[in-house]
Amino acid sequence: MSTWKEETVELIGASKVDSAFAGEAFLHLNGEQLRLRFSVNEQAYMLLKKLASFQPFESVAAGKYRYYFSGSYRKVGEDKVFAGIQVVQDKRHKKFELELTTALLANLFWLQRITGKEQIEHLLF
Repeated sequence: MSTWKEETVELIGASKVDSAFAGEAFLHLNGEQLRLRFSVNEQAYMLLKKLASFQPFESVAAGKYRYYFSGSYRKVGEDKVFAGIQVVQDKRHKKFELELTTALLANLFWLQRITGKEQIEHLLF
């Protein structure tokens, strides 16, 4: 039996190489955890960096924070959305609405629809 974590895109951060910006995520597919890197613009890069440092629970010593895309969102501007992100630290978890760009949101929805590893081979690292 799978859990919601295994059926969801886990956001793990952002990176920059030269002038190229990338988002990074884990995708669980057919029992395998795949680490992906995908192109984003500078605004999405900054928002992913901000998300990766979001620590809403009181104890930072309790364990690593993890961030899962819940699939919910609300649009608040031309290129601005607030997406449901399930923030998890050990046994604590809570869904927050955090800012993303519409292009990043589209990437996350696309990742959720992946059914085979061959669809994302070029994104694996």
